[in-house]
Amino acid sequence: PAPADLDPQQVFAVQARGTSLLPEGVKPGFLCLCDPQQPALVGDLVYVVDSSGQTAIKKLLKLTPTSIMLQGWLPPDALGGQQPYTEERPRREVAMLAPVIYIRRR
Repeated sequence: PAPADLDPQQVFAVQARGTSLLPEGVKPGFLCLCDPQQPALVGDLVYVVDSSGQTAIKKLLKLTPTSIMLQGWLPPDALGGQQPYTEERPRREVAMLAPVIYIRRR
């Protein structure tokens, strides 16, 4: 079950798509419960919405007042291995950063 101390007016669920978080154990179709009221911490999986409305779930590597650094993984190669990649985004382009606090397999 999901954690009991959540505010149902604030938390929301998103469904994972793609393979960029397979090394973190998140498969396509998994439901990720996010809480924008909780602070995002380095090492968390986070739901990110940029100023254009594009969304993603990535691993938070760095958080400063001016930027965030995120990690994902490229699609699996022929042997199933995935190479990590990072991207740094200016904080001014981030409309929402919500930690993933619960993951539900489907």
